[in-house]
Amino acid sequence: MESLIDLNNILNDYDIIFWNGTLGVVENKYYCKGSECLLNMLIKSGKKVIIGGGDTASFVNKHNSNFNGYISTGGGASIEYLSNGSLVGIN
Repeated sequence: MESLIDLNNILNDYDIIFWNGTLGVVENKYYCKGSECLLNMLIKSGKKVIIGGGDTASFVNKHNSNFNGYISTGGGASIEYLSNGSLVGIN
């Protein structure tokens, strides 16, 4: 629980949140609680949220229909673009 409180405090410091990768093996219902909590924190935050990656996108679509952010299935490509400011095929 302390980790989720710390994570929530960190999220409060930023206006734009980029989430790439679930928190654990979310295919198993016993290990998806952290990702569910993070998703709910992001939704309640009212901040601009960008989801990157097919697994994370699938998790969000499966667990909450109230998500109102941007979802990209290109996780690695999203990180590459944010890190380097360019990506093959994007001018």
